[in-house]
Amino acid sequence: MSQAVLKKARNIKKKKRIFRDYQPFLGIIFFWILLVVLCIASYWAIEQVKRTYSSPLSTLLLTGERRFTTKKDIQQAILSTGIAHSFMEEDVHLLQQAIKRFPWVKQVYVRKHWPDKLDIHVTDYAPIAVWNDLHLLDHEGKIFSVPHDRMTHERLVLLYGPEGSEQDTLASYLTMDQLLSAHQFHLKMAEMNARRSWQLILDNEIRLEIGKVHMMSRLKRFIELYPFFENHPDQRIDYIDLRYKNGAAVHWSPIFVETEPVQMQSKKSPP
Repeated sequence: MSQAVLKKARNIKKKKRIFRDYQPFLGIIFFWILLVVLCIASYWAIEQVKRTYSSPLSTLLLTGERRFTTKKDIQQAILSTGIAHSFMEEDVHLLQQAIKRFPWVKQVYVRKHWPDKLDIHVTDYAPIAVWNDLHLLDHEGKIFSVPHDRMTHERLVLLYGPEGSEQDTLASYLTMDQLLSAHQFHLKMAEMNARRSWQLILDNEIRLEIGKVHMMSRLKRFIELYPFFENHPDQRIDYIDLRYKNGAAVHWSPIFVETEPVQMQSKKSPP
């Protein structure tokens, strides 16, 4: 073997020996570089999360069947829970409970979407009648209340009944109203007293006394008899008592016609 080849082989062995001697130090250096990169990346990620969690609410999506709930109501509920100041850290159930405290809200669902969007779905009660002049009833007989100034466009039937009889009273009213409406009569008021006796007032101000039994048959009798009561130009029906086995008792009131006063002119005496 020539001297050049031997020299080259010795140099290769020497380089390999040097690499083996420094290999542990290279591994340590690589480990620390990797650790520093991971720390920087972790710090950046944590700061981004903190910034997101502390970011205020910027997008609000309000949906649902809202008859009485206003955007101002929702804004006040959000402010009361602090979600507007720290969106992602807050429990949406707190906001859901705050909105549900409004007595006219039937259902509410709140969802948050990363990073700063809030989705609120609100369903208000739909009133079908005024109950005992104080509350409202929905079609299921549930009692709720609404501020008076939010009822300006609501024209509802007046229902009266003993406390706790809301569902029974409503069910009977709906049955009677269906029969009357089919014949162009509309109820303005319906009352069931403590003895479960019914009194109705139509939108033409006629009062019907129908008692507590055979209500539907008595209403059918009223519908059959009413055409015979219409041809009285100088009188109006005050009330009709249908609490009889056959027929009905009708109370009439005179119709007062306003007339313009006649001015009397004095005659001049002849000259």
